[in-house]
Amino acid sequence: MEIQSLLKNSTKDFIQMLKDENITRFYFVYDPNNKKVKASHPQLDEIAQFLENDKRDFEEHEGLFVQLSSKFDTLLGAFVHRTNRGQA
Repeated sequence: MEIQSLLKNSTKDFIQMLKDENITRFYFVYDPNNKKVKASHPQLDEIAQFLENDKRDFEEHEGLFVQLSSKFDTLLGAFVHRTNRGQA
């Protein structure tokens, strides 16, 4: 499957690309020193760049962690905004 723009893929096509690339888990983490978002896999750099430039929703989350379900074509995610000490 030829990889087209990840931002234009349907969810189904994105999941198929992950399967084709043998990616079952991936993440995006924010580096506050460089103010950059890093993807766990180079195939996902386009999404990291989008998150880095997104001023509406991303807001420098510390990390986005995603796993492809082993039973269903479903993405499972955990999104961490801040891990500062103290009350949530």
